[in-house]
Amino acid sequence: MTASSASSTPIYDLLITERGNAVAECRDVAQQTKETARSALDWTGVHTVTEERAAFSAFDRVKPPRSETPLPPNTRA
Repeated sequence: MTASSASSTPIYDLLITERGNAVAECRDVAQQTKETARSALDWTGVHTVTEERAAFSAFDRVKPPRSETPLPPNTRA
């Protein structure tokens, strides 16, 4: 806001004097929020895993080799 427009808005000037400049405060908070979000979403410091690890699964079972697999009862070989 320029000096000439500030003098032509006495109600706005009075509100700023009494309540503070809400527009400027919102602008500052928005800038801080933008910077916080940018740093929170910055993935440049994350390193990739160099070795692959098998994912754990409670349902994955290691099957024995076929020769060691027991036959179910009443089954002919």
